[in-house]
Amino acid sequence: MQHPPAMRPWTVEADCYSQLARVQRILHGQGLIQNHFKVENWPEGLIPSTTAPFDYVILLLYAPLALFTQHPLDWAGALVSPALWAGLVFFWMLFRSREFNLAGRALFLIGSAALPAFIWATACGRPRHQSLILALMAMGLTAEYERWQIELTPKRAWNIFAGAVWGLACWTSLFEPFVVVIVLVLFNLIVRRRESPAFLVSFGIVMLATLLLEGSHIFYNI
Repeated sequence: MQHPPAMRPWTVEADCYSQLARVQRILHGQGLIQNHFKVENWPEGLIPSTTAPFDYVILLLYAPLALFTQHPLDWAGALVSPALWAGLVFFWMLFRSREFNLAGRALFLIGSAALPAFIWATACGRPRHQSLILALMAMGLTAEYERWQIELTPKRAWNIFAGAVWGLACWTSLFEPFVVVIVLVLFNLIVRRRESPAFLVSFGIVMLATLLLEGSHIFYNI
């Protein structure tokens, strides 16, 4: 007796399969850092602009899904972006919901869900690193508010958290997040006359780890 075929999701873009191919190479023991990608531009291959953090987020979903489905990588790719959006919403509700009443919370969530960037970046079946960039930048901007809100006296824990989050965002992509970090640091130095050493150290540690793990690959496409 034949069993019915297992349900298998499909992605919405060809580039999504390239992203999943990166993770598949990691699962097959071909390196935790994918600095060179042979799947595209055969036979020379290419140096991808995508970096490691989003690969690892997909792997975090892959592990539990492997217990329930025959196609855990496909399902991890299909669910990773909406899962990141759900995590971001949870983060916002945990740290920012105290500022809103019930109607404000509802409008906040509905407004977030209605933004085109949120809709496409966090779409089901679209495993692309834009969803991780969006989530990390939103968390970074939230942390930026938290660390300066009381009499311009930064909180140490929020400084460390903000530096780590912005570091991870820049590791994921040195385009938009890096520009925002430069603007934020310049704003703090010019307007607030200071920047927290804890923020700079935590950000620097993550960027140093990025350089050591990814090498100069992360700088090629700037």
